Amino acid sequence: MPQVVVALGGNLGDVPQTFRQAATLLESEVAQGDVTLSRLYRSTPVGAVAGDIFWNAAVVFETELEPLVLLGWLQTIESSLGRTRELHWGPRTLDLDLIFYGDEVLRLPRLTVPHPQAWLRRFVLAPVCDLQPDRQHPDLQESVSALLSRTTARPLPVRYCGATSRQPEIQSIAAEFPEVALQFVDRVTDISLQIGLGVIDSRAFSVEQLSEWRDRRFWIINDSADPSQFFRDILRACAGEVWPVDWPV
Repeated sequence: MPQVVVALGGNLGDVPQTFRQAATLLESEVAQGDVTLSRLYRSTPVGAVAGDIFWNAAVVFETELEPLVLLGWLQTIESSLGRTRELHWGPRTLDLDLIFYGDEVLRLPRLTVPHPQAWLRRFVLAPVCDLQPDRQHPDLQESVSALLSRTTARPLPVRYCGATSRQPEIQSIAAEFPEVALQFVDRVTDISLQIGLGVIDSRAFSVEQLSEWRDRRFWIINDSADPSQFFRDILRACAGEVWPVDWPV
């Protein structure tokens, strides 16, 4: 029976209470056995319209449900606890993101597992590390604790591979994050960065080059319509502040 990890996030309403309700619903409707809840965290919001500081946590449990069925249940629980989707990446009562489903690697139209950005998001890695620090990322072959250590190194090495004409703008964005040490490179190599991450601007390269680089470890490809905002969001997710807090009594 696969062991599942789900990340919880939100910044509207009584979020800690919403997290507890979500854990109860997961235990009654989805899990086989107990649902274990991590410590509670606060984190810097990611996204231009994300709103106020977020709350974060994670849960781990076993389930007999297939991945897409589980995804449906997660979305049902989100909706039952007040989640709406009028504004993409806007303020929300509850996010339930499927991070790990056993050791499976899935790339389906509606679901990618492990979650494609979990490895660089401190607000995901910190609570997951509370629960399973030694859990191996099946794609990256690194433990959760090692992945978290990559995001906490200071200075944080970041490599950017893209058009030369965009470098001044990218440098300006990186300057908003004093802990980031930015380096521009003209090619992606399978160097498996010891710490930090690399960002590839898809608009600067051919389909063949991107196909060659897509599976390089610790690089992320920007396919968004707003590459500047994407880069800022990636830096905020990786280098933004995350801190534990006590669960309200």
